[in-house]
Order: sequence, then structure tokens, then C-alpha cells
Amino acid sequence: MNLPIGFDDYVKQLILLINGYRYSLNPIILSIFFLSRFYDWVASIKLIVALAYSLIPISIFIYMYELFRDRFISFLSSLLALMFAVAFLNSKYFEGVVVAILLPIFLTFLYKLYSGERQLYIIGLVVICMLTLLSELKACYLLSAILTVFIICKREKLFKILPSLIVSYGLMIHHMVSVGIQFSYLPMDLTNPILFIAIICATVGFYLTVKSREILLLTIIPAILIIALFPIANYFLALFNILSSSLASFLASFYRGFVKSYKVMEDGVEIRELAINLNKLIPIVLILILIATSIHNTRIFIESYQTFPWMSLTIYDISSIVTCLASPNSYVITSSSLSAWIEGLTGLRVLNNYGYDLEVDTITSTNYRLINSYIMVDETNPASPAYAPRVRVYDGEYYLNSIVINDSNVLVTVSNTTLNIAGHVINTYVNSLNLTVFYGLPSLTIKKIEALSRDSPILNITYILNAEGNAQVGIRIPIYAYNALFAVDDDGFLAIGRDRVRIIIKSNGVIDTTILNKTLVVSSSSKGVLKLDIMFTFFSAKNSNIQPCIYSTMDLLRNLNVSCIVASRRMNNFLSLLQREEIAVLELDESTMSVLGGQYFQPITAGNTTLTNTTAIYETNNFIVCRRILGNSIVYEVESRNSTLRLFIMKYVVPLSNLRWWLINENKAVFWYKDLNVTLIFSKGFHDVEYKSDKIICTVIIPLNKTKDVISIDVTNANISISSNIIQIHTMIGFLNKITEVSKEFTIYKVSLK
Repeated sequence: MNLPIGFDDYVKQLILLINGYRYSLNPIILSIFFLSRFYDWVASIKLIVALAYSLIPISIFIYMYELFRDRFISFLSSLLALMFAVAFLNSKYFEGVVVAILLPIFLTFLYKLYSGERQLYIIGLVVICMLTLLSELKACYLLSAILTVFIICKREKLFKILPSLIVSYGLMIHHMVSVGIQFSYLPMDLTNPILFIAIICATVGFYLTVKSREILLLTIIPAILIIALFPIANYFLALFNILSSSLASFLASFYRGFVKSYKVMEDGVEIRELAINLNKLIPIVLILILIATSIHNTRIFIESYQTFPWMSLTIYDISSIVTCLASPNSYVITSSSLSAWIEGLTGLRVLNNYGYDLEVDTITSTNYRLINSYIMVDETNPASPAYAPRVRVYDGEYYLNSIVINDSNVLVTVSNTTLNIAGHVINTYVNSLNLTVFYGLPSLTIKKIEALSRDSPILNITYILNAEGNAQVGIRIPIYAYNALFAVDDDGFLAIGRDRVRIIIKSNGVIDTTILNKTLVVSSSSKGVLKLDIMFTFFSAKNSNIQPCIYSTMDLLRNLNVSCIVASRRMNNFLSLLQREEIAVLELDESTMSVLGGQYFQPITAGNTTLTNTTAIYETNNFIVCRRILGNSIVYEVESRNSTLRLFIMKYVVPLSNLRWWLINENKAVFWYKDLNVTLIFSKGFHDVEYKSDKIICTVIIPLNKTKDVISIDVTNANISISSNIIQIHTMIGFLNKITEVSKEFTIYKVSLK
């Protein structure tokens, strides 16, 4: 980008912010962009959302006042709309706020045309239809449905409505072509009062529509909303309730005649009687239900930030710790229940997983995530073998678990020796929508490639096994389906249930398969090199309109500039695997070193020894050895006294407790750990290796010049420490420093990226 006066930085920040839950940059961001140039960009977004949110009751008030010319009814409708619109307070739902503002104005213009007002409102309808570009284009379905029903009922208004109808249908067709037709399951939660009130409003609306065409615009809207919006998205349910408040306001006009008081005289005694009109009881009950539902919605939203008395001190402690840990202009990741409190008490910028934030969920649940419009693939290696991978399918509303492979259950066979591949990941590589995982085992290397299609619900997983010496090699992979049973198909296998998945298996060796209810066990064997390809096609996946991408937890932490994480128990299940810890790589005991000079094979510690912090001098009758630590190098200078130098021999021990793979060749040794590898390069010499059950003993034999020689050992990705004449090489794995636990509910981590 080459924008003036620093605009490019703001554009990059906005794109980064929106990327997690919008996947596109639509024109509504322009307002945020210009305001953020002169003000803090995070506060700008919150300010714009708050201002837009405050316009919802105003637009509802204008609409209702046009209908009833009654300030009380308009005020009641605005109050109900304000309480229902609480679902839009999260900035992820900003499109819903825009629709909630525009729709009452749209209905007002439509009512003006219905009442025979000026033709200027024809232009107003067209403008509002075009303004839906600022929101989700799904709103075009609603506008088109309203205009269509209006024309059916008022055919004489066809030419007045036709321009706006053309625009709304054009945008709807554009949305269908670009996204595709989507279907979703209805949220049939009978305990949800929103569903209950929606059915009541629709029923009453249809009844009143049939009874009186004069209130068409008031009563047909709830029915259209149920048909057009229920299958689309959750937050449209709040929009439904906002507009159904117009029906509630109409019903509220009955309240004045609900109860009447009379004075009568009986036997000279004045008696006061109350007359209750039962015909008006139902509207009053409906109003009470609507108000109760709005209170329920508000309570549900507030509960996401609710704290209990015992948590007050906890929140204060967490805020104090986070204030000290977080660096300026960085982000803090917290659970949704803490985010508002920490942001308010510390003034820091907070990310949380309220609703569903793709980036935060990736950081707190997996190491790598491949995603397209249909499926999401999680890979937890090398931190954990649990998801290797796990596939989730978009059902029109959420990404739900479908298929999983656990490396703990994957077995390989080399020359009749069976091994488990869990914990043997030595490297990972990302390229486009491909994730490559390398495994290292004795006499065998494995390359696993997960390739996600860019624009279809297809995932290919390829295993390539290379055995030393052309040995017989085999692999056994159990594939588990969360919500389906496996069956044989003409082209392979089908997983049938809530998900419908076709699995096609190809191999250059012998294939054997076994079906055990929800598990398909795939086995294959060959000689030397085995290539096994498994292709998954998820027919039940729907299009979510998410742009294809691949996420890495470490890259996200770096790009989002996250400095601190306050993990709840659920988040900590995965984050604890990334905890930073120091491990021992090897130990080099100088008392085991020796020099062969002339006919004498003598330990270097056989004579006088002089030790300092980084230097040691060993003197014998035949030679002098001087050792120095220079940065990440160990340097030995060997000088002859009364003999001819021949060989320098040293031993070091490598524990196997955290080691995943190693490669030792001549003068070089590489040791792989969870998320890094440590390399030792000797200036010359060769290795002799002895394997034990819990360690590797390496003997390095180094030829020497006759009179004087220098030997260096260069170490990468590790630190060197000295205790007496013992040299220890150690390193740090993981990138989350555990700071403390607070009330056994939250764990605070400091992010330390290499």
C-alpha cells in the first residue's frame, strides 16, 4: 500500500481486525476508516457501533408515529425495540444494526405510498434498497418478500413499487450467485421464548390481516419475517422481535378499554364495579409476553459479562497482573465473561470468543487451521496428537465436528516392528491450503500432507512412508465419525448420519479396511515406499462464504500482537500444551574426555586443572587443553608438550525424555523437540552412537594435528551453561510462559515468541 499520511497502517489494522469474522471489507468500514485516522481505531469501531445502535429506537419511533400518531404507542415500541436489539451490541453483528435502522424507514416510506402520499417516497425506497449494500445482502430477501406481498395485496401500486422491487431482486440474485442458495435447520428449541412469541405474533398477524386490510403493513411483517429470516442467521431473530414490536404497539392501543370502572347505587349504598373486556385480554397478554421476552434477551446478554461476588477480587487480581504483563499497544485474550471487566479496569485492548471469533478460537484450540467455505480442518500437532486432523463441517449456522483422526491410534509397522506415530512429529510446513507434517521414527520417515480444496468440500490426506533398506512397511489408520455410521459404497465408503461423507482410498500397496460402527479402520502395506491417499468429500456441508485461508497459532499471536492470555479452564485444556519450559538437550562431562598422544591415552583431567566462569585449562605431562565458551560455541585448544598428538575423544549424553527425533552424521548432530530443533556442528571428527532405553551416548572421535590444533562445537537454538567441569546444553520449548493461576478458574500466560 502507498497511501498518504500514514493511512496504509490504519487500513492494514482494519483488515486484520475484520479478517476474523467478516472475511471481506464492505463499504460500512469506510466510516470507521476515516474516523480512525484521527482517533484510536478500536475505540472508533465501538463508538460507531454505539451510535448506530442508538438510532434503532429512533427509526422505530418515526415508523410507529406515522402509523398511529400516538406518542405513547411509539415510545412503547421504541423501548421494546431497544431491549430486543441488545443482541446487536457486539460489533460482529454490525450488519444487523444497519438493517434494524433501515427497515423501519423502509416500512415508513411504504406506508406513505400505501396512504397515497407524494411520489418522492418511490425514490426513498430505491435508495434504502441500495443502502442494504452496507449490511448483509441477506436483507434483500426480506425487502423483496415485503415488496412482493405488498404488490399482491395492492396491485394498483405496482408501478410505484416496481423500481425498488427491481433493485431488491437484483441484489438478491447477486447474493444467490456469489454465495449460493443456503438452507438451514430451524432452531426448534421449545424452551426459547423467542420462538414462542414469534409463533404467536405470526398467528395473530395472519388473523388481523384477513380481518382488516387497513393494517396490512403492521400484521403481515411478522409472518414474512418468520418465512424469510428464521433459516438465515441467529441474530436476525433479534431483528424479528424489533419489528414484531410494531404489532405489540398496535395491540397496546387496546389497553385503554380493557378495564372500566362503574359506580352503582344499591339500597342507597354506592358500590364500585369493574368491567373487564375479555375480548381485549389476549392483546394485553401478548404485550406482557413481548416485554418478558425482551427482558429475557437482555438478561441473557448481560449474563455473558455477569460476575458473582466471589469473582470480584479475582477480577481485580487478574487486572493488576495483566496490567504489569501486557506491553503497550498489544492485545490481551480472555474469556468472554472477563473481557469487559479487564478492558474497563486496565484500558487494554481485549480479544475474546464472544459469539464465535475464528482467530481467537484457533489460538485457544489448535496449532493449525485450514478453512474454506464448507469445512474447517484442525491440526494440533506437534503440541498434541489428539486432532491429526479433526474436520468440522458447516451446517448453515456452525462448524460442527464430523471426522477425526487421532495420532495416538495410528500404528506403523516396519520389518514386523509396530510403532505408534504419536509424539514423533519433527517438523511442519505450510503452503497455500496444504499442511505437511513430518514424522521421524527408527528406520522410517513419514510425510503427511493435508490438502484442502479452495472452493469445494473436499479434503485429501496423503501418507508417504519411506523405510530404510527397502523393508516391508505398513500403516493402520482409524477414522472416527462423530455423527454418522460407515457403510460400503460403490466408489469407496460412505459415512451416513447427520453428516454425509464419501471416502475414497487409493494406495500403491495392499489395502485392507474394517468397519466398526462409527470407525473406519484403513490399513495398507508395501515394500520400501508406501503411498496412501484418502479423499473425503463432505456432501452435507453448506456454503458459509468464508474466504479460504490457513491459520497458525504462532503466526496469529505475532500478527495480532498478543502479549498476554487469561485462559479459562476450557481454553487451558489446549494452551497448557504450549507452556514454555526448559529442557536438557545434552550433558558433556569433561572428565570423560581424553587425548591420544604418542603411545599414551590419557584423560584431560589427569593433571592440574584451572577453572573460571567460561574458561578451563587442563595440564598434563603430555599436553595442554584450554576450553573457552564464546557465545554459542565451545572451543578447545589442544597443544602438545612431550608427545605427538593423534586423537581427541569426547562423550556426551542426550536424554530421550523430550526428544522426538534425531539425526547424527559424521561431525553433525540434530535433535528435534516439540517446536524446534537443536544442532551441534563439530569442526571435524565423526560420531559413534550407542542407544540406551532412556538416553543416547555419543562418542566423538576427532583427529588432531601433531603439535597444536583447535576444535570448535557450534550450537544453535540452545544455551550453554557450566558447572565445574560439566557442560550442559539446554533450550526452551513452547511459547507461553505460565505466570500464575487465579482462584483455580483462570491461568495467566505471557506470550514469548522466538
